[in-house]
Amino acid sequence: MKKLCIAFAFLWSFTAFAQKATDDFSGKWKTEEGKTVEISKSGDVFIGKPEGKDFILLSDLGYKNEAWIGELHQPKTGRTITCTAFLENNTLRLELKKGKFQRTLTWTKL
Repeated sequence: MKKLCIAFAFLWSFTAFAQKATDDFSGKWKTEEGKTVEISKSGDVFIGKPEGKDFILLSDLGYKNEAWIGELHQPKTGRTITCTAFLENNTLRLELKKGKFQRTLTWTKL
């Protein structure tokens, strides 16, 4: 019985945060730094622009191989980092990976 409970918990946690092609990231999001990013759909991908700015912060966020993959641009450093996006209710979790570097950002829907 214990093994069955563990297996069920594992499968539930996996499917609870499963990504779907129908996920909609559109709207205004508050970053960890308190800034607002407006995400909109452009064709088959989503893009995000900081409120009041004319540059793109999040680009080419598209559903590929059962995951939402895009790029996060860091204007201060000029770097572009691949990210995987997870939509969890009113929270957007962005997992950034570049080489050995890994970081998770959490944005909240406004």
